[in-house]
Amino acid sequence: MRKIYDHQHRKVRAAIAEVFWDYTLAGQPGAMTRDEMLALFIRIKDSDYFEQHRGNYGLKIGWADLEGKHWGMYFHGSQEIYIERELGDPRTLCHEVAHHLALQQARDVPHHGPTFCTHYLNLLYLFVGKAEAEGLKWAFDEHEVDYFFLDTLLADDMRKLMFA
Repeated sequence: MRKIYDHQHRKVRAAIAEVFWDYTLAGQPGAMTRDEMLALFIRIKDSDYFEQHRGNYGLKIGWADLEGKHWGMYFHGSQEIYIERELGDPRTLCHEVAHHLALQQARDVPHHGPTFCTHYLNLLYLFVGKAEAEGLKWAFDEHEVDYFFLDTLLADDMRKLMFA
């Protein structure tokens, strides 16, 4: 089996930490309840973006005690996303859905490669807010993280709106 190298992992983590230093919103004013997170998850799965990028409608979400090691995890074998039990951060949900969409395009893409980064930016823009997406794009540029925009009309429209 061929090893997939995740060359950008550290740069992506540094960029996310710089712009989303408060990445865990548990107990903060911007935190979402589990019901709100589930509603957002359903909105993402029902979106044209999810369909356009071959999202699997069997994707599930759950909550778990990730022992402070992770905010969320995506398991491609079982098509499941787990969010830290106490976490209510929509940015984490978008992060994990971006992993799902990247792997739907090709199983051999690096976990934090350009495809993942592109989906993460797009999902943030569509479902969390323009400011969060622009902040992460700035951090990606500062940390020299590679990303691109998929060749779709939706992505082209988003690129024009976000980065004009």
